[in-house]
Formats: sequence, C-alpha cells, structure tokens
Amino acid sequence: MLVNRDGPAIQHGTRSYARSWIRDGSLTSSALLRLGETGAVRDFLRWFAPNQYANGKVPCCVDHRGADPVPEHDSHGELIYLITEFYRYTGDRAFADSLWPHVVAAA
Repeated sequence: MLVNRDGPAIQHGTRSYARSWIRDGSLTSSALLRLGETGAVRDFLRWFAPNQYANGKVPCCVDHRGADPVPEHDSHGELIYLITEFYRYTGDRAFADSLWPHVVAAA
C-alpha cells in the first residue's frame, strides 16, 4: 500500500492513478491504521485536508496541480470518515481538533 505513495499522497496505483483520490486514500488509510502505520495517514490528512474548498466542498482527488473540481458527492463523508478513524485508532485529540474545521465545513 505504501509503495505507490508520492510523498504524503496515498495513491491507489501507478500511471493513471497518479492522483490521490480521497475515496482510495481513506480506505487505504483505514487499513494502514489497523496495521499501526499512523504516520503515513497523518501525513496524508495534513496534505489532503487543506485542499478542501472554502465552501466546504471536498475534492475527489488532488495531484501536483491541486484539487480537481469534479463533483463527487461522497468525498465529504470520506474525509470525515478518515479523520474519525484516525482519532479512533490513535486517540490523538490535538490532531483531530486541528482537523475539526474541515469536518464542520464538509458536513
């Protein structure tokens, strides 16, 4: 799962998956958390969450050019899910609190 990472960007595969999708990133991150790989997930959240639009919209994918504006209406829940999973597995309240504005905006 980590072999396809591009820095903090968790990517599902190579070539046409040279973007980081919140869908794949949240599911892969959930598995990584279960394996104790919390650092990679923390890095991914720190990198992905700031790409959220000012109106709360969560982009479906992000790459070196920035956020993709394509509307995918499940992205909001996937970001909220991942932040919740990170807190559930790590108990890191300070990090969860730092991401709370992204949760509120997405909701």
